[in-house]
Amino acid sequence: MKVKDVMTQDVKSCELAADLSMAARAMWMRDCGMLPVVDDDGQVVGIITARDICIATASKNREPSSIPVNEVITRKIHACSPDADIREALQIMQEKQVRRLPVIDAKGKLCGILSLNDVAIKARAAGKPAELSAEDVLKTLEAIYKHRPTQEHSSQQVAA
Repeated sequence: MKVKDVMTQDVKSCELAADLSMAARAMWMRDCGMLPVVDDDGQVVGIITARDICIATASKNREPSSIPVNEVITRKIHACSPDADIREALQIMQEKQVRRLPVIDAKGKLCGILSLNDVAIKARAAGKPAELSAEDVLKTLEAIYKHRPTQEHSSQQVAA
């Protein structure tokens, strides 16, 4: 089974020039928690998550409409190709501990998003263990939510 058989194709993206308020509004309207960020040529250059927006807004102590997406995005993109095998994409999710992967063609253009939700729904519908099973989804979930080593700042107490 290929990624293109499972992914969501109708994907909203965000431009580098957008602000956090615009990105949050797009996520709210699309009921999603992540947007791929594209440059003027439509190349995927990063991603922004709802978590990124919340942390940036709180830590920068500025209005979301005054913070450009460009200041906040994650530029290290974990992605897959539409022609990749679904198990290959699940392996990326496991290794990188992510629930969503932008699906990018050979020219760097966005073709879709593969979410763990898409995979779970397809696994239930497939009913064919040879193609995609609930065990594949469970293994991926376990890897994604495995506790990471604590970061230096996480051991500090937050003052009230």
